[in-house]
Amino acid sequence: YNKCCAVSSFWYTKILKGGPEPIKQRDKRDLINIKSITKIFIPIFQNNHWTLVLFDSELKTISHLDSLDLLSSSSTIISNAKKYISYSFPSLANISWKTISTKNIPKQNNSIDCGVFVCMYARFIASGISFNFNNDHIQVIRNHMFNEIRNVEIVDLNLDKESTSAPSD
Repeated sequence: YNKCCAVSSFWYTKILKGGPEPIKQRDKRDLINIKSITKIFIPIFQNNHWTLVLFDSELKTISHLDSLDLLSSSSTIISNAKKYISYSFPSLANISWKTISTKNIPKQNNSIDCGVFVCMYARFIASGISFNFNNDHIQVIRNHMFNEIRNVEIVDLNLDKESTSAPSD
């Protein structure tokens, strides 16, 4: 597994409303050794849709993963994310981040599965494995996530062996 961290899903709204200043105190209380982190996940909820920004500190890349491919807002989201990262983690401020395309990622085919896709993007990236899921796996993934939450245990997700049955009791 990669060494990862995720920021609160509330940060983006706070930045849009008042810049990074309102979240500075929270970040200082939650200090982490950013030099040991290889991936920073920033979940974003905007216009009733979840997306994910990924900073990869090893590759010096930033990407915006959107399961609906609504890339019209992607450059603004990436710009705001860069401001947040620079403000919250000064050691990352002088990095020349390269934006990479995320067009070849699994896409949802409805308006309700964006959260599941964001969770799976983060899970697969954190695990260091290529995406091997699509819309056909969503119910299996939902059941798997339900069981992990209920049992308070992360379990390997093998989509080749998972059944499509309902959550078990």
